[in-house]
Amino acid sequence: MSATYYYLWSTNGGLLSDLYILILIINIIMVISIIFFERKKPSAALLWVAVLLFIPVFGFIAYLIFGQTIYKERIFKIKEDDDRRIREIISRQLAMVKSIRFLPGEKAGDYNRMREMLLATNYATITGDNEVEIYTEGEKKFEALIDAINSAEESINFQYYIIRNDELSKRIVSALSEKARQGVKVRVLGDAVGCHRLPRNFFR
Repeated sequence: MSATYYYLWSTNGGLLSDLYILILIINIIMVISIIFFERKKPSAALLWVAVLLFIPVFGFIAYLIFGQTIYKERIFKIKEDDDRRIREIISRQLAMVKSIRFLPGEKAGDYNRMREMLLATNYATITGDNEVEIYTEGEKKFEALIDAINSAEESINFQYYIIRNDELSKRIVSALSEKARQGVKVRVLGDAVGCHRLPRNFFR
């Protein structure tokens, strides 16, 4: 009886010792990670290291939820780079638009002030090789949209302010899903307000 008890105690003790060493190693890695992520903010780094030392592992989870800023900083850095590139494009295009001289009565000249306004106030860069088709009836427009989705071969960028939980939207999402299954890259962007009534599983 005593031998059996000693064997169980020894086994449990060994497991607990191994678990303690594992937690200690994980904790050290987490401390190093926090020091690296927060190297520009020494006071924040010291605070989170103290939390981690007092609450091993769970302190790092709290840091990921409440304290870390690496993903936020990365997102803002990407946006800052994108905005800078757009500003450079707009600056060049504004200079180009202002340098164009149209003949009196030339129709293209009627829209030059609008081009300047859009470039200067709306980040609406000028692009070429565009094609615009005007629809005056919603039914024909959405049939053409679904046909365009079905004919896509490489990618689909779908952006709408309002997407509703109705038959039309379900048809569109079904067509988008089918193209995604075929290997087409599909990206959908909807407005948080315009789409707030959609169920969570609408796109699944």
